[in-house]
Amino acid sequence: MNESITRAAGAVHGQEMPPENMEALIRSLGREPRQRSTLYADAPAERKTASYGAPELMEPVNTPARRYERQPQSAAAD
Repeated sequence: MNESITRAAGAVHGQEMPPENMEALIRSLGREPRQRSTLYADAPAERKTASYGAPELMEPVNTPARRYERQPQSAAAD
């Protein structure tokens, strides 16, 4: 799991944790880990297999968000 969304939003925290470490952490809390799809169904077997032993992700490049200038609103037509 890569917490790049938080960092992209400007936070300095965020981390990458491989599935093996995450499962170990979950099991250490007495819980049963379960990979899921984006719809919270059980993840397909090929996705589970692909997630283990994957190389570390590259450090994301998070460019700062630009502020958009608001255009003055014209007076409402009568």
